[in-house]
Amino acid sequence: MAFDGEKLTELRKGKRLSIYNLSLLSNIERTTIVRLESGMKVDPQVVTVARLANTFSVPNLPVTRH
Repeated sequence: MAFDGEKLTELRKGKRLSIYNLSLLSNIERTTIVRLESGMKVDPQVVTVARLANTFSVPNLPVTRH
């Protein structure tokens, strides 16, 4: 499975968050978020996915594609 950056972008924009604000809320570097959303990074660390799930208040972040 690969990380679905488009879904992450949807979630972020749905919450009306900038990349900067998501970075602050999730404690993830802005460059990492940009790489995830653009598809440059498709295999994030578990801690990164967990932080995003926590930020979006979802138990399992639905951002993977097969």
